[in-house]
Order: sequence, then structure tokens, then C-alpha cells
Amino acid sequence: MPIIDDSIKVNIHLLKQAELSGIHVDLHKYFDELTFDIISRIAMGQEDSRQFNSEFCKMAHDVFALQHNNIFDYIAFIFPWIGKNILDPFVAFTGKIRKDPLQLLIGKIYEARRVDFIDLFLESEVENNEVDLTKNNGNYSKTDKFERHTILEEIVLNCVLFLLAGFDTTSNNLSLMAHYLVIWLNGEELTFYYPFGGGPRICIGLRFAIMETKMILVRLLKTFELKRCLETEAELKFIGQIVLNPGKVFVELKLRK
Repeated sequence: MPIIDDSIKVNIHLLKQAELSGIHVDLHKYFDELTFDIISRIAMGQEDSRQFNSEFCKMAHDVFALQHNNIFDYIAFIFPWIGKNILDPFVAFTGKIRKDPLQLLIGKIYEARRVDFIDLFLESEVENNEVDLTKNNGNYSKTDKFERHTILEEIVLNCVLFLLAGFDTTSNNLSLMAHYLVIWLNGEELTFYYPFGGGPRICIGLRFAIMETKMILVRLLKTFELKRCLETEAELKFIGQIVLNPGKVFVELKLRK
């Protein structure tokens, strides 16, 4: 919690600077920087806050901006086995050539080996980065036990998952709440609070995300009044990316006395 609170304080300081300059802010952009900073410090071992000064955050934005509307993506979606066995190696190779944002992000994580949360994976990393998947012809009984190893590539891809899934959805959630607080000034009939889905595939970061969201909202609303401005849109223009994105959420900030 101290790490989360420290990043929130940095973000509030940046918002105060924007408020003093009299500009209307896009809260979605600030929430993106804040939530990415938090997950980077907690999961990736980043030592200090680097909001609006992180190359990783820019790469993550570029990954989510991918539209996946080329012919190879369509083929992979329709025939998954083709995508896995034929297209994936080709996409990875060409991605390095054309500087694909996801490949760039993976490359940066390979370089940044000093981490915190990833130590849990590194403890199980197999030597020489090799795992024998052909033992017993790949057949195992459900009752058999075998030692679980992790290869470097799997560790890196888990890091990518933490970074991407750990910031964008929380930022979108905060942006929508801020927008509705500005548009709907009078509270309506309360029904229920259910920010996440349910079932066996529930988000593994549910409690962390809820705690983070509450801490950010409390600090933000204790410091500022959120007011409608000329740039505030009555209806947000959602962008269809990997995750539905609310786009820009402009508000006027008024410092509370």
C-alpha cells in the first residue's frame, strides 16, 4: 500500500500543477500513467515513480492501439492451429523488423532483469532455458506428479501480461467513474456494486484492482472537485481496441479548500 499511495501522491501533484495553470485535463491520460506506474513498481521492481517519463508506458499504449484488422489476424482467429504453428513465428520475426510495439515491449523486459515480483518465477526457472516436453512421449497420468519448471520466455510473457492487464482496465474503470461523476451530478437509485464478473475465470487481480481504484478515487475526490468543461463530452466516444477504451475524458479541476 505505501508504494501505491506514493504513486498516487505524485499523480495528485501533477494534477495540481495542471489545475494551477488553468488547463482542463484529460483524466484518462493521467489514470493511464498512474496505474501503469503502480503495476511497474509492484510487479516489475521499478524503484521510483516515472509518470509521464516511462518508455514502457508508451509501448503498452501502442500495443493496445493495434487494431488486428489484417488478413493474417483473421486467418489466425478462424483457424487457431494455423496461427499457432505457421503465423506466430512469421509475425514474431516480421514484428522485430517493423518494430512491432509488442515485440519491443518483450525485448525491453528481457533487458530489464532486475525485478521484484518476477522473482517468484525466476525461482522455478530451468537451467539452460530448456524443458523436456517429450518425456514419456508427452503422456502423463492425471495422478502423476512432476516438477514444474519455467523457461525464460514464459517468465517474460507473464511480465507482459502483468503490465498490460494490470493498468489499462483499471484506468478505463476510473475514467468512466470520473466521467459519470461529472455528467450525473445527482445520485440515482442504488442497485448493486459489481465491478468484476464472476465464475471460474474471474480476474486474478480483482482485490488488488478494487483496492487500487478506491485509494485513487478517495485521494482524487478529497483533493479536487470535478467539474464539467467545454471539452467534456456528454457521451464518450469509445474506441474499439483490445479492451474497449473510453478515449479522452476532459474535466475541470477545482482544488478543495
